[in-house]
Amino acid sequence: MRILSKSGHNKLTIVDKLAGGEEHDIYYRMPTTQERQEFEQDKVKRDGDSVQIDATGAAYEAGKKILTGIRDGDFGREDETGEVVQLSSTPGNDGYLENWKDLVCDLAPDHVILLGLHVFENPTAVKRAPAVPPKQVTAPGTSS
Repeated sequence: MRILSKSGHNKLTIVDKLAGGEEHDIYYRMPTTQERQEFEQDKVKRDGDSVQIDATGAAYEAGKKILTGIRDGDFGREDETGEVVQLSSTPGNDGYLENWKDLVCDLAPDHVILLGLHVFENPTAVKRAPAVPPKQVTAPGTSS
């Protein structure tokens, strides 16, 4: 079921090959119509007669806007002593940092880009009816 809410808590599970195939859950809100339009505009940069395509940059910026959280323990960071500790986006949980989003966006941009592409680039598809075989036509006066 698709819940029509601007504050929805949606989840994207990413298989992170850089982390040995671990699954990481990131949470996001649905984009607004304005954000979808901005994404489309940001993909193409025009400067006079010059046109540049920047789908990756547009996906990163769009993903950053809608990213709302990460699953505790999916990302780690080094603390002041150099020890690796979990990162949390939930206030009050172990590993919470106020700048968790900046860390994820700066150090795991692949996740943010994938989120942007997943949500903004053709998030729906049209189900096509199976092809109907053509009718066999028999010429008049011939047997089939």
